[in-house]
Amino acid sequence: MKHPKITCNSIANSNLSICSNLMYKNSDFSRGVKGGFPILVGYLPYGIAYGLLAKQAGLTFLLTIAMSTLVVAGTAQFIAVAMIQTGYTWEPIVFTTFIVNLRYLLLGSVLSQLMRGWKVWERFALSYFVTDETFVVVTNHAEKTTVTQSFMAGVNGAAVFGWVFSSAFGFLLGQYIPNLKIFGFDFALCAILIGLSVLMTRNRKYVKIAILASVVSVVLFILGLQKINILVAALVAGIVGVSSSWSKHGNK
Repeated sequence: MKHPKITCNSIANSNLSICSNLMYKNSDFSRGVKGGFPILVGYLPYGIAYGLLAKQAGLTFLLTIAMSTLVVAGTAQFIAVAMIQTGYTWEPIVFTTFIVNLRYLLLGSVLSQLMRGWKVWERFALSYFVTDETFVVVTNHAEKTTVTQSFMAGVNGAAVFGWVFSSAFGFLLGQYIPNLKIFGFDFALCAILIGLSVLMTRNRKYVKIAILASVVSVVLFILGLQKINILVAALVAGIVGVSSSWSKHGNK
């Protein structure tokens, strides 16, 4: 039985190949961090506002950080904090945030095309931390070159770090601001949710659905159904939105 001949050249070439692969992965990760850095900066004010409002709503520091780390969805977290502060139980909170985050099914279906050949755990881990902003960065990068695991990890890592860090900073800052009404932060949550709603209404269909959800919520609130008004409004908006999308695709 012949053994493969090992030479100094073969060892050198092997080490060179390993080093070049590591350098490529590191450079790709750095490019991802660079691409995600503007997102990190943009998340800072929203994260601080979330931390302040979470503190005001009675959340603990660990729960505030856990939500930013595990949920990683600004709109859903602001809605959850508002519902917690209002006194809702966990069932409508979970359902409402689920409806709000349904759009990630569409984002995930697009990203799955960019992750062909990846391991299952890589797809799951990297897509879990995708946000609207990181999705844009990754898909734009895909138009120029192949998206690698290292690049996507860099983008997601920068964004999540900015969100979690600013959330923690906002919560700790809230300890030195016992009365948020002095600075108008009692209205901040309402203003942020209105702003996010306006940004999400990209055409007339979204405007009509938003108006419908608002009317349903207000009517139920007037009727004394304060505990389910947001839940029912979110359900109605979700059904109408999905139905209109299906009918549109069916007519094509």
